[in-house]
Amino acid sequence: MNLKKLLLLIIIFTAVLSAQTKTELTIRSGKTARKITADKHGELIFLSAEKFASAVNAGYYFNDKTGKAEIKFPRFSLTFTGWNQFVVLRKRNGNTWSVYQIPVSAKLRGKDILFPLQYSLKLLSRAAERKIEFNNKKNILTFGKKEKIKTEKESRSNIPEIVNEHSPYDIYGISIEEKTNGTLIRLKSNRFIRNVRSNIIGGKLIIFFPAGITINPKIGKTINSHGLVKKVKVKTVGANSQLEFSLKRGYKSSEAFNDVDSPDLLITIQNENLNSFSDKLNKEKKKWRLDTIIIDAGHGGKDNGTSGLYGTREKKINLAIALKLGKLIEKNLKGVKVVYTRKTDKFIELDKRGQIANENHGDLFISIHCNSTLKKPSPARGFEVYLLRPGKTKEAIRIAEFENSVINMENHPEKYKKLTEENFILVTMKNSANMRYSERFSDILNSTWKSEVGIPSRGVKQAGFIVLIGASMPSVLIETGYLSNRQDAKYLKSRRGQNRIAHAIFDAIRKYKVYYDKMFENIKE
Repeated sequence: MNLKKLLLLIIIFTAVLSAQTKTELTIRSGKTARKITADKHGELIFLSAEKFASAVNAGYYFNDKTGKAEIKFPRFSLTFTGWNQFVVLRKRNGNTWSVYQIPVSAKLRGKDILFPLQYSLKLLSRAAERKIEFNNKKNILTFGKKEKIKTEKESRSNIPEIVNEHSPYDIYGISIEEKTNGTLIRLKSNRFIRNVRSNIIGGKLIIFFPAGITINPKIGKTINSHGLVKKVKVKTVGANSQLEFSLKRGYKSSEAFNDVDSPDLLITIQNENLNSFSDKLNKEKKKWRLDTIIIDAGHGGKDNGTSGLYGTREKKINLAIALKLGKLIEKNLKGVKVVYTRKTDKFIELDKRGQIANENHGDLFISIHCNSTLKKPSPARGFEVYLLRPGKTKEAIRIAEFENSVINMENHPEKYKKLTEENFILVTMKNSANMRYSERFSDILNSTWKSEVGIPSRGVKQAGFIVLIGASMPSVLIETGYLSNRQDAKYLKSRRGQNRIAHAIFDAIRKYKVYYDKMFENIKE
């Protein structure tokens, strides 16, 4: 397979998402029609829960502490959680719950949640008790007439995976798992229960529930000795219900808390080896902290990259921004190591750049580039940040073709022949474990750029860049602007423009680091 075929395969095998753009959506209900803006990722629409609720005259509530948004219809409500795939459908008067899983997480934006419309249609229909249909071509969301809501059993085949079940009791089931650091008890609940207390007294763990909470009396009979638990009893003291767990030797402490993704209650019983386990866990957490950033100045040496107006050369601008960015990180982010794929005008092969990143155990890989068009000067201008997925738009494909063409300058370009169409798909699937963090950083950078840099943003996009394939970590490729555009070229050539760009990328890294470190700090023993 020659190199042209290789590049063609990268271009042909497109993924499901493309650039994030704004789109206008029409919501029709009877004779009324309202228009609202939404985010579009490829064919997937992310709709503001607040705007949607307002457009359909539904109630809306946002919880700052939990990052949850509730859309309230007359009899039912839907609750979405930021960066979470679980959706809670609640019957408002009966206080019964069902939790469903959708394929894509909702997004948290300020005091609002953006939910994936196409994956939420059936749940919205059920909550609104109306047939809701979406015309993807015309961007029209139609509220039909009121319809009879099917029973739970009838509707399961038409609604995303259900992860809870109904029972006349608030606490209807129990499961016990033995973990490395102790025992985990899950109390399956049909409602969110607050103010649950726990205490270990005389070898027994007692769970105290608020008044009015009902417990399936058969729970204790279904559990055999497991982990640190010998047996379970259901007790009633006055108006309050209790669960009593008889414990084996070797326990140390316990904790009761609400599950994040469901109404269930979780109880942990730590064993005596907790301290040694905690030390190991803390060491593992330190390994996962964001403490190494790889800065890749695109092109270099015999590879000039693109040439632009006013004598600009991409390789020089890329390196200037990369070095300024590195200095900002080293000066302002204590404990964060900066690794450059190049610090001088040197040619580095594409696969070696990923190798440098992996050998230094990088936590974030940022490849810095400049864009251009064949026609100079050109009105096309703007910043773009790219994720590793095969390109879908013609412009993304063109840019990927140019950036990947550097392999023709390498001594052994035939090594890329192994990147067949199947391998490329497998590579992007492998990198999907990091994609959540790549997307998060891209969103932060795009938002930061808009407020700090004098070059407009063209948004978050995707393309099949070979340089990103080798890096086994969250990775992005930045096109800082068009050297073929007079305004962009002047900005990119100037020391002031390069400083502003480096500061914007640094601010995005700083914000992302807070988010990233918090994710791992929240891991419980």
